[in-house]
Amino acid sequence: MGDALNVEELKSSGSFVEHYVLGPHLGSGSFGLVYKCFLKSDPSKAYAVKTIKKTDSLSQEDIESVYRETKILKCLKGVNHVVQLKDFFDDPSYFMIVLELCHGGELFYRIINKTRYTEKDAAKLVREMLEVIGACHMKGVIHRDLKPENFLFADEQEDSELKIVDFGLSTFYTDRQVFSSLCGTPFYLAPEVLHKKYGSQSDVWSAGVIMFILLCGKPPFFGRANTKIFKMILNSQKHLAKHFQSPVWSQISDEAKDLILCLLNPDPKVRFTPAQALAHPWVMVDGCAPDVPLDIALLSKMKEFRDYSKVTKVVLRNLALTYSDEDIRDIRQQFMLMDRDNTGTISMEELMEAMSKASGPFGSNSDSSALSRKEAQDMLKGMDYNGDGEIDYLEFTTAALRIRQRKKRDSIGWDHRIKLAFSKIDHDGNGYIDLAELRRELEAMGQDPEGIEGIVGKYDENGDGYIDFDEFSHLIRKLSSDNSSAPGMDRMDTG
Repeated sequence: MGDALNVEELKSSGSFVEHYVLGPHLGSGSFGLVYKCFLKSDPSKAYAVKTIKKTDSLSQEDIESVYRETKILKCLKGVNHVVQLKDFFDDPSYFMIVLELCHGGELFYRIINKTRYTEKDAAKLVREMLEVIGACHMKGVIHRDLKPENFLFADEQEDSELKIVDFGLSTFYTDRQVFSSLCGTPFYLAPEVLHKKYGSQSDVWSAGVIMFILLCGKPPFFGRANTKIFKMILNSQKHLAKHFQSPVWSQISDEAKDLILCLLNPDPKVRFTPAQALAHPWVMVDGCAPDVPLDIALLSKMKEFRDYSKVTKVVLRNLALTYSDEDIRDIRQQFMLMDRDNTGTISMEELMEAMSKASGPFGSNSDSSALSRKEAQDMLKGMDYNGDGEIDYLEFTTAALRIRQRKKRDSIGWDHRIKLAFSKIDHDGNGYIDLAELRRELEAMGQDPEGIEGIVGKYDENGDGYIDFDEFSHLIRKLSSDNSSAPGMDRMDTG
């Protein structure tokens, strides 16, 4: 939405003093003071106003940042757990951003007062954080400064709704866009931010740090100097393992620890997305994950699946068959989310609807359609290997598998899973996949086996006319290599 929204469209009519009365000082934002204000036409209605004074020291970059923050807030209008924009005034001496007033104070101070949260209470807060992060990412917004100080409670009630604030460092992004600017708060920075090559998954890392603090009252990576904090972040797995051996963590469930490790995985390609995290048992309520957003990374995988070779699709299909519904509950939930009419298949219209909701990262934010019908047709055709015009659950799972992530999550049983997938194609059990077996698989998928001879040669490394287990394993290793795609990172062809 960034460049597509005209600055003039952001501005409210008139001036701030025409509509509001300035009240007491409340605090400070990323750059600017925050006050309480009252609507002149109805003084019972109170809001927060972020004021930025137009001084000589305010650079053009600072001004653009104000406009960008306002554009982001307008883009996120109506999104749950986001403080809502009321008005924006570009007055002669000040920028005035009028926002919904949250009476409950910062999450930071509640943590200090509580020392630490029970798992049940912490799960509610983490769930709301993940929901809003996922919703922001669907709109093409990366926050880049998630921390307890930037979450406010709507009111003073114990079970108050949590709301995200201060989008001063936030920006719009497109799918696989890579950022290099070092910004955020040291305790909450992801390793890839320190390496100055990061995407939207850096927000998930910050949520993992906050979850850790909620459960034990202290940050996982800390020190008096930033250099020490950064060193701990870059060696996060060692420090997390050490933390989990301490007495306080012995009282915390294994499911909680597992989710923390998924959120604080140093590899952004393996780290859980918000949607995956919301499908984790620790976060779910009575076996259900409420308000699960569409998964940006999964949609991205679906887009690239159409470019895979026939052999690669056969391999992925048989690998998908080795998983139970419980193993891939996050994929199952995404399928159910897209299958709006509950027919057990995803139609062209349902695919178009899903992609339009991701208009931020996948297209122009000003356009309600992130995907042209032609692109959607190509995407569906690439996934719909039985040719019935719709995507069934197995076809969806085949395209949605993130091999690199699955391998890291299942390191002990991974070799067995590859052997099982290989054996499903090697029908005669002789240890080789021949052309006849590949043709049989393609026909079972509804695919035309024409041209399969030339494709096999790409994977038959020793030139014997077959694909043996080592060559099969190498193909999967290639799919799970560093070059495989990830949300917020550059795509490289995986063959």
